[in-house]
Amino acid sequence: MSALIDSDQALLEMEHALLKRFDFPSTAIKHTFVSSGILTIQVSWVAVPATMNILDNRCMLNFTFAPNVLDRYRSLESAARVRFRDKLSVIAVDEVRRHPAQVGNEIVNCNLTVAVDASMVEAAARK
Repeated sequence: MSALIDSDQALLEMEHALLKRFDFPSTAIKHTFVSSGILTIQVSWVAVPATMNILDNRCMLNFTFAPNVLDRYRSLESAARVRFRDKLSVIAVDEVRRHPAQVGNEIVNCNLTVAVDASMVEAAARK
């Protein structure tokens, strides 16, 4: 097993992988920790430009990580971390495709949340 990477590097790796999948000029990524230890990585982007004000058009995809998931990710070898990030990216794209921001001429709510648990990290570690 490799040495633990630090939390900042782990977050940078995951955020960078997601940013590559949301290659829009308006894409923003941020993360937050709450006192219970839950990590949220939020990806936001302008879904339908120039129809309303920018806040109304912004979509968000929130990945919420259970408290132990980041530590488990940090302990993975490099190849397993890449597999996990690839899976996270695929999930992101699939969620956005399943929940489009615009249906016909109507703008719909496109704020999505995906819970990330330890089983996803373990699956990446096993392959």
